[in-house]
Amino acid sequence: MRYFLMMVLLLASSCGLYSQGKRCTFAFESLILPDSITSLQLLDTIKNIPLKAYNRKGRIPRFIKEALNCWTGGFDIANPGHAFYISDAVGWWPLPHRQLMYLGLSDHYMLMAYKHGGIGFNCPVIFIKFDNKKIVSVWYWMWFDKEMNTKENILQSLKRFPEWPNRHYFL
Repeated sequence: MRYFLMMVLLLASSCGLYSQGKRCTFAFESLILPDSITSLQLLDTIKNIPLKAYNRKGRIPRFIKEALNCWTGGFDIANPGHAFYISDAVGWWPLPHRQLMYLGLSDHYMLMAYKHGGIGFNCPVIFIKFDNKKIVSVWYWMWFDKEMNTKENILQSLKRFPEWPNRHYFL
């Protein structure tokens, strides 16, 4: 009987390991990593969108935060100026691996830049188009400029080098 229960438990746990995970509302594979031409066209479009700037992570719309959580397994981010793990060396206290640098919102768009610590520090920029609390498209640039705290600074940085040659995902 003991072996039978152990086999049932083993079978149940292995089924849980191989079952399909939660599906995100917007597929991670649909993120657009713009090439240089698309990126420059997109930057001109972003320049003309009136975005209201915020400096609080709590202003990220809930449905976008849920998508970011789904893509990364937990999108923890610190507010500007707050502590976060800048490298892969972590302590015993819980800190996020990201720190918000810029958050701009309009009725249908969100532009966000943040510092991402860990192995290979970087500063991603995410541009999201949404409609009726549903993500329509997401553009993603991986960057290294630590001074992207305004919309203008982001656009200037990305215009200099619109395409990152390595194109890794570091959300």
